[in-house]
Amino acid sequence: MTTPTPDDQTRRDALRLDHSVVLRAPAGSGKTGLLIQRMLSALAVVDQPENVLAITFTRKAAAEIQHRLIEALKLARKDTPPDDTFAAQTWALARQVRARDQAQSWHLIDNPARINATTIDALNRELASSMPVLSGLGSVPEPLEDASGLYREAIASLFARLEQPGTDDDERRALQQVLALGQNRLDKLLDGLSSMLATREQWLRACLSARGQDHEVGERLIRQHVNSMLKQVMDRLPDAHCRHDWVEALRSLAADGAAGLEMALELDTWPAADMAHLAHWQWLSRTLLTTTGTWRSPRGMNVKGGFIKGHPATAQAKQLIENFAAYGDTTATALHNLSSLPDGYPQALSETAAALNRVLLQLCGELRLIFANRQKADYAELAIAALDALADTRSGVAERQHARIQHLLVDEMQDTSDAQHQLLIQLVSDWAPGDGRSLFLVGDPQQSIYLFRQARVELFQQVFERARLGPVELTALQLSSNFRSRPALVQWCNTHMHALFTQRSSPVSFASSMAQRSAGGDGVEVVTTQTADEEAHCAAQCIAASLAQDSTRTIGVLARSRAHFQPLIQALSERGIAYCGQDLDPLAHTPVARDYLACVQALRHPADDLAWARLLRSPGIGLSWATLDSLAAEFAQMSWSQRARRADEPRLARLQTCLHSVEQRPGLKDNLPLAASWLHRQLGMRDDLTGPETADLLRLETLLRSHCPNGSLEDEHAFQAAVQRLFSQAPPARVELMTVHRSKGLEFDHVVLFGCNAGLRRADSPLLRYEQREADWLLAPRPRESLSQDTPATRVYKLLNAQAQADDAAEALRLFYVACTRARERLDITLNTSQRGDKRNFAALLADSGETLELKGKRQEREVLWRPVIHPRLPPERCQPQQPRQLPHRQLSQTASPSRLASVQRDRVAAGLDWSRLRASLIGTLVHECLERIAQLPTLPDAEQLERWRGPLRAGLSRRGLPDSYLDEACDHIIELTLRALNGWGSWLLAPRSWARDELALAGWQSDEWVSAIIDRCFEDDQQRCWVVDYKTNAAPSQQVSAWLQEQCQHYDQQLARYVALMGALRPQNRAIGALYFIACDALMIRTQHGWQQVFTHDEISALTAPAD
Repeated sequence: MTTPTPDDQTRRDALRLDHSVVLRAPAGSGKTGLLIQRMLSALAVVDQPENVLAITFTRKAAAEIQHRLIEALKLARKDTPPDDTFAAQTWALARQVRARDQAQSWHLIDNPARINATTIDALNRELASSMPVLSGLGSVPEPLEDASGLYREAIASLFARLEQPGTDDDERRALQQVLALGQNRLDKLLDGLSSMLATREQWLRACLSARGQDHEVGERLIRQHVNSMLKQVMDRLPDAHCRHDWVEALRSLAADGAAGLEMALELDTWPAADMAHLAHWQWLSRTLLTTTGTWRSPRGMNVKGGFIKGHPATAQAKQLIENFAAYGDTTATALHNLSSLPDGYPQALSETAAALNRVLLQLCGELRLIFANRQKADYAELAIAALDALADTRSGVAERQHARIQHLLVDEMQDTSDAQHQLLIQLVSDWAPGDGRSLFLVGDPQQSIYLFRQARVELFQQVFERARLGPVELTALQLSSNFRSRPALVQWCNTHMHALFTQRSSPVSFASSMAQRSAGGDGVEVVTTQTADEEAHCAAQCIAASLAQDSTRTIGVLARSRAHFQPLIQALSERGIAYCGQDLDPLAHTPVARDYLACVQALRHPADDLAWARLLRSPGIGLSWATLDSLAAEFAQMSWSQRARRADEPRLARLQTCLHSVEQRPGLKDNLPLAASWLHRQLGMRDDLTGPETADLLRLETLLRSHCPNGSLEDEHAFQAAVQRLFSQAPPARVELMTVHRSKGLEFDHVVLFGCNAGLRRADSPLLRYEQREADWLLAPRPRESLSQDTPATRVYKLLNAQAQADDAAEALRLFYVACTRARERLDITLNTSQRGDKRNFAALLADSGETLELKGKRQEREVLWRPVIHPRLPPERCQPQQPRQLPHRQLSQTASPSRLASVQRDRVAAGLDWSRLRASLIGTLVHECLERIAQLPTLPDAEQLERWRGPLRAGLSRRGLPDSYLDEACDHIIELTLRALNGWGSWLLAPRSWARDELALAGWQSDEWVSAIIDRCFEDDQQRCWVVDYKTNAAPSQQVSAWLQEQCQHYDQQLARYVALMGALRPQNRAIGALYFIACDALMIRTQHGWQQVFTHDEISALTAPAD
């Protein structure tokens, strides 16, 4: 029998149906088994199995619940219980269910579908289907996996109203305000607005209740944010006595005339954690910290900071600063961050938010119309419809659910979003104490890793702390036993994770576990290497040794990103270690997918030359490149579809017969999925496929059928996006490679956590940041480039952005916990010190937990290893011999690989185009690119550095059509002009600035006309003037240079006027100044109110650009 565990009583309490339970169950505690036992207990007392509902978040988890229940019922057929205590309990409960099953004639083993385990998305669809007219969806379709194409269609449809004469003025103003956020470019708004539409079930109700962003609501939410942050900093600082003494010391210095400390006289003690005192907090942080955000040192406290030499208060302050510094750099950083907090919600931002609120509501309406017309829906629409159906008393949906559900179980409760949380509350809204119904919620906040799916771990924590969900009172229970890992692993996790969760101020408190397995295993080892290749070889060697020790051992290799596996895959292949990857190899990149998709695209697009070329090169036909070149020359004016039909080529005979059959048989011609599969089969492309390849092909065919409800492909973009989300199925192996997210819910004997210091994607700064608190929500659009980095609007955005990044960092910690707790016997953690340290990766977490690591290496550029791709071919006996064909004589260019642009340029020259103008244009283009590149460098290059650019310059000129005989002369001219700029006004124009852009694209309305421009160089100088500079590379005549300059300036005057007006609209806080820079003669011409003026010194610039009186 199994040894008793510390939480046996807790497990028994969790099975009592006379009270509802919220259970916190850490990794390895057997929560799924306990949920199965609770479900068995409920099934033993209900009239129908449908009265017990288990909700989870993935189809795989729902299928596992059904499978384990059926297996338990099968085990219950035996009269003898198992030896294991837990298994015996499950057997006893299953025996009771089996008796109930027989009494009620359920026949659950033969009818497993009656076991009511489902996903929350499937439940939403069921609820929406129960009242389709009410939900607004009509007959409810299967939800789209990717509705991005329809989101974009809704956005384009709404913003098209700007050009429609009947558009309401308020609506037009709102659309214009939102369009301005993307610099009047709709393409810059598409991703941000699409992501908002994809998650609209989370914010739509708040948006509807707001009907515009109320300024008071914004002020209240900002105040809550700021007060919370001040409270967090207050908790980090020394005690009240020490803080009070610091203020007293500053007051004493200020009273004696210390410069810069006058604000101390406004304070009696350290201010309260309230936004009303934010200015005082920010001032106090400046007295404690340096400008870089570190604690002041006693030596640095001098008269410049207001600390009078020899003053008693100065001596006291020097002692106190050491007390503050003892609280560490994290406290200093938190204190320093107060300097960027907003002191309120600006009115201008409130107006923009109101416009956004209105546009978002209209977008939801547009999208619903598109869904209705197409008979489509996404998961968000079903979630909204489900909530609407439950909330409307006329529908009767809520009453039917209340009558049906007697016992509700929710797995992975920590991963619920706002909308899902509201759905659960609606489901139990009519429950009352003693009515015989029960609720069972189980989760682990330490394993909440789905923030990208809008999961909010704080919702579970609130339910657990308050012991209540809606009207249902809960009993809060917590498990502590770990049945998965060896004691050494559990102890390592307890020690390191507790330190991390505490040090990083995680919103989730860490709960330690107690190992229930016997001692043994190999424990935890952290392997540090110098390079990425060395790390991969060490990991592969470790895996090989583990397999040699026990060939039956399961090994899971985990990483943050699929891209991190690249060096390890190579190392495993070199050692001949078989592995399988979970979602590693995109299906679209496999030969079987390429061949099948070539059939699809060729049949759908007769003029798609690329698809036809792939089809003709595929194993089913196998034309060589020489044959394709010959056909292209012979049928030069035809598409590849026409060439394939007309060519007298033996290998095309079968294809020609197939194409004729498709055209003559209506059942094939009007049904793309059927025709593509038939063509693929007739060409013999599936005759020699392996089992996994056949399975991959079947998935592609199923996907195509789902996107062709009427036989034709309705949304090609959506289909291609769906194909990109598929991954090939690898044969099973002992070694599995997967991301940490994919490993959730799995366990392995040996876990290798690989690439812990690998680079991560930069943190996003999306178009919109928003925060929802109950019925209120706070909107903050991403600041336009015209806004200073310290305006009230940007402070609000930074506040929400910082909160989102803090949430990401907190989830990274929980992701690390999930990775480490997958191991049963052994955990190896590998990293290399050649990567720059990143606070978000696992290596930084290891360092914070107490591991001694040196992460100071420079980023190593990994060599790209190119290997030829070998496509499978049909057996030789299946391929017909190719007839030799005389290739037509073709004139070859002198350039090794001329581009199409190059040949067009040369054709134009041969036709009589002015060669000198064309050459000058190409040189000017490359000079512009050089100056743009130089502006991005930390220092200006010298002549020797520019000479190293000759190779890329030659390649660029050749691609653009310049013959080889002219390349050296043109490169000399480009380098000469660039050096002339760097030795003249160019060094000032290209100098580093607080704000500068090169090749900036702008567009907007001017005098009822749409104007667009690309500005060569623009920047803000130290007097807050915004310069708009256009480069000119044409040379002046040897005489009358001044007259020529004035003539050129007049020629470009209207163009510069448009540029200046566009820049003035982009940056209204700066005065825009237009200038032309003639590089060949190093002449800087400024557009002034008195005309164009040439400047020779910096003093002249100040005089000519002074504002008019």
